[in-house]
Amino acid sequence: MTPKTAHAKKESKYEIGHVEEKPLSSFVKLPGQLKPFEEVNIYAKANGFVQSLFVDRGSIVKKNEVLLTLEAPEIESQLLVASSKFTQAQENAVASKEKNRRLKEAAKEEGAVAPLDLDNALSRMKADEAVVMSEKSNVDAMNNIKAYLTVTAPFNGTIVQRNISAGALVGPGSKANDMPLLVLQQLQKLRLEVFVPEVYVDKVDLKHPVSFVFNAIPGQTHTAKISRSANALS
Repeated sequence: MTPKTAHAKKESKYEIGHVEEKPLSSFVKLPGQLKPFEEVNIYAKANGFVQSLFVDRGSIVKKNEVLLTLEAPEIESQLLVASSKFTQAQENAVASKEKNRRLKEAAKEEGAVAPLDLDNALSRMKADEAVVMSEKSNVDAMNNIKAYLTVTAPFNGTIVQRNISAGALVGPGSKANDMPLLVLQQLQKLRLEVFVPEVYVDKVDLKHPVSFVFNAIPGQTHTAKISRSANALS
């Protein structure tokens, strides 16, 4: 054994590790923005005047709570007309049904009623019943439109913006509809949005928690996991 080989074995005897190539561990500080978890701009579905306004900026509301009511006399008139036509169609259908019943009773006596008269009475009865269904649909449609005159909250939250006052004309056909009547936000649950630069995107691990601090609460560090990635490029 040469001295050189013995020296190499002596060095390998005290080997303490292996050199491996791995990505460098690093961290980056990024600005974020707190946003409401849910936010909605509230518009009027029907044309009308603001009759009553029950909320203002800062009002805390519950789901389905009435926010404002509208006044639209023409909708009330159309509903009355539709209801009158529906009542008239019902009366006609009852009369046709009764006439058909009487003809069927009379037809039991041979030769008393012509078969054509029976067919006509049956057809008239079915036609009147169809008219009743059609007029009922019109009444339901007008009731749905009338329901639009009452604006309610879609979820629990806080009114953060109000752009109308009592007496204002609102609706899809008015200029006031360019901006929302009210803006509702859910502030009990917030969403922290952080825009990650492209160079760090492949280093984001959704399984590991991240630390964040709020400027309004200095000295406190919070930890949480990233709930989801939007996978959006801007």
